[in-house]
Amino acid sequence: MPHAKFFRIILSVIFVLLAIFLLFLDRFMFAPIVRMFEILILPISLSGFLYYLLRPIVGFFT
Repeated sequence: MPHAKFFRIILSVIFVLLAIFLLFLDRFMFAPIVRMFEILILPISLSGFLYYLLRPIVGFFT
């Protein structure tokens, strides 16, 4: 039974690599999702940065 853990790990790695390979084959399906993520990540991260930057100033004036 000591080999069972080894084979389970190897099989898991193979399945993960196969899933990644299949996702790269169907890149056109995920292009809109990736594009939406690229569009939204900058404003969301910038607003979070400005929120924590301006939080002490707003707290000081209230």
